[in-house]
Amino acid sequence: MINPALERPVFDPAHATTHASIRASFMKKMYVATTRARQLVCIAMHRDRISQLDRTTLSDTRGWSFVDL
Repeated sequence: MINPALERPVFDPAHATTHASIRASFMKKMYVATTRARQLVCIAMHRDRISQLDRTTLSDTRGWSFVDL
């Protein structure tokens, strides 16, 4: 069974205030913001939202830096 929280949200203009439409809009804006940056992208998130394996992979292969505050 697929977790509904992991399904790809789709923006529905007829129902713009539904949870799925709001998520879809946010994810599109996040994608645009992170792919257009030329120098620095800063993303704040709780440390439990990303695994140590993902952190290591992003650091080693993509040059990402992580700062725990």
